[in-house]
Amino acid sequence: MGDDERRQVFDIPPVRVEVIEHRAGVKRCSHCGQVNEVEFPAEVSQPVQDSPAIKAQRVYFNQYHHISVERTGEIMADLDEQPAGDGTVVKAGVQVAEQIAPVNAALKEHLVQTAEPVHLDETGARVAGKLHWFHVARTSMLTHLELNARRGVKAHDEIGLLPRRTGYVVHDDDASYFSPAPGSQTAMDEPW
Repeated sequence: MGDDERRQVFDIPPVRVEVIEHRAGVKRCSHCGQVNEVEFPAEVSQPVQDSPAIKAQRVYFNQYHHISVERTGEIMADLDEQPAGDGTVVKAGVQVAEQIAPVNAALKEHLVQTAEPVHLDETGARVAGKLHWFHVARTSMLTHLELNARRGVKAHDEIGLLPRRTGYVVHDDDASYFSPAPGSQTAMDEPW
């Protein structure tokens, strides 16, 4: 006999926000009157704040999955019983954007300098009811997206990638791609 039949059920344990309280002692020396304070950890800068994990979850839903700010707050309230106002969700996105700015700058610089052809395109999107453009620059391994209120040469100048690029670019034959920096080369109608 010895053979057991097994069945498995995958489940999610209840998610609850855990509050970690930090206390910093404040003591006064009975001899000289000097007040001594213990410092909080560097990452604990406010009387009440969210952890990096909670902020990351907000950014993940809002930015990566393109869920609206309002609905992201609702999801957080439903899943974690930790509501998040619109400003809190937006602030988390801004903080992450600031943290990854050096990575984005390095990526953009790589796309300017790489010998590999860079594929360029743009697509329209509504922002507060007005037409804006997502500009994409990519290679086989890297992708840079940038939102701009413009399309065309002015947008390319503001983004600063195409005017500085001297290698091949692959594009859809839009006229704005024919105003590159001196010495640039362009390749048209090549497959992505």
